[in-house]
Amino acid sequence: MKEFNSKIFLDFIPKNIKDDISYHDRIVIRAILLDENNFICLHQIKRDDIFGNLIYLETPGGGKEKDESLEDGLRREILEELGYTCEIIAYLGEVKDSYDLIKQRNHVHFFLAKIKEDTHHLNRISKGDSLIEKSLKLKLEDVINIYENYADQPLLNIVKRRELPFFKILVDKLDILV
Repeated sequence: MKEFNSKIFLDFIPKNIKDDISYHDRIVIRAILLDENNFICLHQIKRDDIFGNLIYLETPGGGKEKDESLEDGLRREILEELGYTCEIIAYLGEVKDSYDLIKQRNHVHFFLAKIKEDTHHLNRISKGDSLIEKSLKLKLEDVINIYENYADQPLLNIVKRRELPFFKILVDKLDILV
């Protein structure tokens, strides 16, 4: 894994939530996953639930299992959600945020990764996986534009605040890293 000197560490958890024992903590791993042309793989999420009736983009990833490393969890999530094996290029940083509606604090770790092989086998088993309408591959500048123009909606604000900084730091560094 390459050393990445511009790591991001953001903490969006309000003080009152940090001290609230009724919140449960979740460790999440996410990838800015690149294909062979350095297009970014994203999920189009479609939901109609407590968070709203929404369609939006989100990086692939999910919850880390108890006895796995962050890297192994990321590889597992990419294989389950997209059917790809991947090479992890760099650790990009961490964002702490919260989903107040479900009383959850998230510690989200971001990696830059590249597709190695398409196994053509999806294994979408989690509740979150059921929200994936389709997966897309987009240019970095298009991804940034989409995220910057997300509607002012609570969940979309969380996704934007959490993921957009990682896309932006790659604008000048992507060619160096891959």
